[in-house]
Amino acid sequence: GKHFTEYIDEDAWMKHHWLNTLSKNVDGFRLSAYFHKKNSDNGHGKLAAGPIWDFDRTMNSANDSRSSSPSGWDGTGDSSRTFALDSRHAWWHHVLQNPDFRQAHTDLWFEMRDGPLNDRNILDIIDEFADQIDPREIGESPADRNFRRWTTNRPRNGQTNASGFQYEVGLLKNWLRGRTRWIDQQYTRRPAFAVTPGQIDEGTEISLSALTGHRVYYTLDGTDPRLPGGAISSSATAGTPTTLDQTTIITARAYDPTPLDPLTRWSAPVKATYLVGPIATVDNFAITELHYAPQPALNAAEEAVSTGAWDFEFIEFMNIGSETIDLTDVHFADGIEFTFTGSAITTLGAGERILIVNN
Repeated sequence: GKHFTEYIDEDAWMKHHWLNTLSKNVDGFRLSAYFHKKNSDNGHGKLAAGPIWDFDRTMNSANDSRSSSPSGWDGTGDSSRTFALDSRHAWWHHVLQNPDFRQAHTDLWFEMRDGPLNDRNILDIIDEFADQIDPREIGESPADRNFRRWTTNRPRNGQTNASGFQYEVGLLKNWLRGRTRWIDQQYTRRPAFAVTPGQIDEGTEISLSALTGHRVYYTLDGTDPRLPGGAISSSATAGTPTTLDQTTIITARAYDPTPLDPLTRWSAPVKATYLVGPIATVDNFAITELHYAPQPALNAAEEAVSTGAWDFEFIEFMNIGSETIDLTDVHFADGIEFTFTGSAITTLGAGERILIVNN
């Protein structure tokens, strides 16, 4: 039979699971759960988890103590189970027991922690919404009117006004800080680079550190030191340091031989790009031609390539300097999704040109 990953949208499932887990949604998997398939897929798409909903009994809710503690995977009582087998939503347990799905689940958590779920961003979002409900520059705020009209669930400091609202905001912030910290601690800590990524001198020694008892495995060819299934890649090297004489992308993971959970032996990956030698800068790397909105194919040879005019759009770059430059890590900040890292051409000689073609 087919593997379950052929039927589900793995990314959507993982994000759905993490958002419910982060908030400790006691109803998140057993009751408050939707699944869907996009109409645009014409019935042939994969099953996606979501949209998420129903977060009234989460994050230390005042009217449901089951989510009061920021630690622990599960809420108390009859709360949904996060990883353990729960007959009310057994499918979650089964997919999360798959080593590769679980590793991707782990990797996604730390990817989000480096981005949208970093503590500063979480607190800023809370403040943004709180300011809409309790703006300081007006007299009576929406928060004041709310507590005057709805008196059953009072703020936990006893104040039925905006000060009570701000007290609840503080509780939410503290709970989420504790929650993210507790989740981080359940996983093998990622290794850390001793040298800041970027341009370095030839012969620079690069080392990585990990917690005592953890092993570091790294590769220099851009591949993952962890193989599907959890084995160590033959391309991986154990321990550090290593000396770099050319531009290199290091991918590393830490490995814990005695983890809290056998499925979390491997940390999430860390990647660093070290550039050796002359690199592309505004002084030596220039856009020399922009071919936008071209005419449709004009002859049989062009039609053999594509009948869509947009496929012939391109941007031409030129090395206007006097020596070969490294293009690794050169990418567009916005608008075009392309990076020279890992592409067929990563260096450009003096006076040479290169095209990025739409297709």
